[in-house]
Amino acid sequence: MTLRAHVLRHFLRTVVRPFFLRGGVHDWRRRWPTWSAPRGIRVVPSRCEVVPAEWLIPPDAGRGILYYLHGGGFVMGSPAPHR
Repeated sequence: MTLRAHVLRHFLRTVVRPFFLRGGVHDWRRRWPTWSAPRGIRVVPSRCEVVPAEWLIPPDAGRGILYYLHGGGFVMGSPAPHR
């Protein structure tokens, strides 16, 4: 491994990782910014097994569905910042 890779690995493990993991996942979710849905959109909380999910339903919704799956949301975070 190069010197650059060693330095970067050390920095990520000692500075970046503790910053993101301090307080655990639940504390991180409380600190994560959330945005409200656009005006007129109805947000219906849901679950897919144990994973939190949401239905976002516009007032003029037809029968079509847009399925959006955000990677990483199963580890930390929530659906709220990705509306």
